[in-house]
Formats: sequence, C-alpha cells, structure tokens
Amino acid sequence: MELREYHLNLRGMSGRVVRFRILDVEEIERIEDNAARDAGEDASAQQLRRAQLRLLVAAMLHSYTEPGQEPARVQKAGSLVIDGGKADTEKLKGAAWKTVENGGALLAMNFGSLFNAKELSALTMLYRDHHELNVAEVEMLMGKGSPVSSGD
Repeated sequence: MELREYHLNLRGMSGRVVRFRILDVEEIERIEDNAARDAGEDASAQQLRRAQLRLLVAAMLHSYTEPGQEPARVQKAGSLVIDGGKADTEKLKGAAWKTVENGGALLAMNFGSLFNAKELSALTMLYRDHHELNVAEVEMLMGKGSPVSSGD
C-alpha cells in the first residue's frame, strides 16, 4: 500500500506527522452513502458535505505521530530533513506511530481531541487534492480534447 506523508508543522499546528492512503472509488461511494444516511433527511447540503468530508478524511488516514513528539531529525548536507509540509519516512525512525483502526470510524468521532481546526482544514484540503478534481484540472483536460470521427 502506498502512503503519502505530511508534517503538520506550520504555525498553529501540533507538529504531528500524518500518513494517509488514497481511497478507491468504492470506498468513497460507501463512505458518502453512510454519511448521507447518518446525517438524515433534515441535514442541509453543507451539513451533509461536512459529514462526508470528516468520514473521508478519517478513512484516508493510516497513521499519525503524537503532538509535541519531535520526529528524529537527521542532518543531511547541513540542513534539516523535515521542512515545509513533507516528511521523509527514512528520517522519521525515532517517531512512535499510532495506526488508525476500523477505517477511521472512531477517529472521525474524536477529531477534535486529536487535531485542531487548522490541521483538520489541512487534512481536508489534502483529501480534496488527492481525491477530487478541481476547476484548473478540468480546464487542463478540456484543452487536451480533440475532435474525432465516429467511424460512420
């Protein structure tokens, strides 16, 4: 399983490192359907989308480190290995990882105790970046289309 890894070390973040996986289409549809059922008929579109994103983000998370636990930083060519938003798995050998269980269902209920608002926003944006198409990407695809004959 291929994982993506990000270090949540910007201002206002805990410094956790998170690892997540890319969800497949069936997982996404199942999670969205479950969120719709759980939200109920009276939920607004915004409430439904928020519930979906919370479950989707929780499902994509594979593991995370504790806040305040500095991952092992290795000096390489005079600079710190962990910088910006990305983390290198080889350089995090000293970190203790917590694995997300049950497809993230319990995590989704406890997000507030694990991640702050800024981190949840970042995780949601990472979900969207890796799982959803944005307007710029659609425009790039449209520019690559070409007319073809149907062969008739």
